[in-house]
Amino acid sequence: MTVKLHRMPIPEDHKFIRYDEDNDRDLNRVYAGFVPPGEQPGFTTVIGESLYLPQKFYVMAEYEDFDLGNLLRQTMEMHADLKVQMLYGPMDDALNGFLIHLNRQRADNGLDTIHFSYPYRFDGGNVSYHLNMIREALRTNSKSLYLGDASKVQSALQQIPSNLPDAPCQKYPIVAAAGWPLAALMSMPQNMHDDTGPAMAVTKYDLFPRFGRS
Repeated sequence: MTVKLHRMPIPEDHKFIRYDEDNDRDLNRVYAGFVPPGEQPGFTTVIGESLYLPQKFYVMAEYEDFDLGNLLRQTMEMHADLKVQMLYGPMDDALNGFLIHLNRQRADNGLDTIHFSYPYRFDGGNVSYHLNMIREALRTNSKSLYLGDASKVQSALQQIPSNLPDAPCQKYPIVAAAGWPLAALMSMPQNMHDDTGPAMAVTKYDLFPRFGRS
């Protein structure tokens, strides 16, 4: 899947929209959720928001891996290919420090920086709120979330009890990785084109030497 950036046909010529070539779809914002591996494989999900009302959300890509280095490399590739604007995840001190160092390397090599943040309503890593939000967005009579044929979200939901009071992100990484960007997109106004310009290609050399390859 490839996403291109196009300037908005409005006086503010610094604004961009995203065009999903594979699906002939104009997108407003593209956010991602990232869960590092733990007792379950780590998971990254990219979700795009429709440019026009009614508001719709599309799962654009997913990646799962027990190896943190592989997961980060693939996440960065999705960031570049799909023009991801924000990455949400449980950034502990070590990972936060690593991403700051990574952004310095990317800036030195003329690459766009990775914007990352704690998820909206993180609640200590409990994703019950996000689980309910996903289920509500998938309801037939008010559907706003579209998973696509290859998404693992639906099968993950079927394995979770309907009334789960505590759902830690490390136990349910698929739910967390989809729920965090979805919550951010739904909680902020749709007309937020928070762009500084085109995302550049991912660097040619390995930015993850400390994690190694499996």
